[in-house]
Amino acid sequence: AQKEVLSVDLLHTRIFGNKIYVDVEIGVNGSYTLRHAHEIAEEVHEGIEKNFPKVKHVMVHVNPADASNKIIIQKYRALTGGGNVFCFINTGS
Repeated sequence: AQKEVLSVDLLHTRIFGNKIYVDVEIGVNGSYTLRHAHEIAEEVHEGIEKNFPKVKHVMVHVNPADASNKIIIQKYRALTGGGNVFCFINTGS
């Protein structure tokens, strides 16, 4: 379902002690049902916590996708053969 994330509109992280807290806004197809958008957000939440063990909490907000961000994500996926969006936003080492 992460392939259904069409944009990352906002990404905020903060450190408290030795844990990281993440706030992320994702864009999905605006015609999706609320239930489907929620399922995508849940999968994003679980994926971040699974792949980044220092993350203590993730807050995922879902927006209807913005066309300009959708193009950026599509270009990234084309260059990486369908790469995971959250590898794209992980700029840390």
